[in-house]
Amino acid sequence: MAYVEVFSRCVIGVVFLVSAWSKRPGQFRQFSDSLAAMRLLPARSVVPVAGVVVALEAAVVLLMVLLPAPGFALAIVLLLAFAGSIGVVLRRGVQASCRCFGGSGAAPFRPHHIVRNLVLVAVAVAGLVAVLAGPALTWQAAALGAVPGAVVALLVTRLDDLVALFAPAPATRR
Repeated sequence: MAYVEVFSRCVIGVVFLVSAWSKRPGQFRQFSDSLAAMRLLPARSVVPVAGVVVALEAAVVLLMVLLPAPGFALAIVLLLAFAGSIGVVLRRGVQASCRCFGGSGAAPFRPHHIVRNLVLVAVAVAGLVAVLAGPALTWQAAALGAVPGAVVALLVTRLDDLVALFAPAPATRR
């Protein structure tokens, strides 16, 4: 179980680190604008809610290092909220962009964004179970779980690029 814990801590920690970092002060406006475009909140609430989201993402990162059980729990709550919000946006037909990982991630919301968040929920649940059930971490578990976890996390943060890369080319007219 220690390997699952390390893998999950790395996946969740790196995903939330990249997400929070991509919304740093110089980039924050893009995120808050995309949140406004989702039309889920009153206009006056958008910037404060965006700030809370960034703070909670940063808290997940810190908790993954210090107190993983509460970190996984917070990540699960956030990821479910994100998936639910995306579902509402898609159901309403609102054209909004995913700025989940900063300005480069400007792809419009699609169902794969919900799937991504639900897969991350499963990773966080597995990590939480491993933390609660498993023995203390060893250096072997850290070495064998950290690298694949970081690689998977980086692939998750570039999901829109991967989807675009492997999507069928649009038909051309002759």
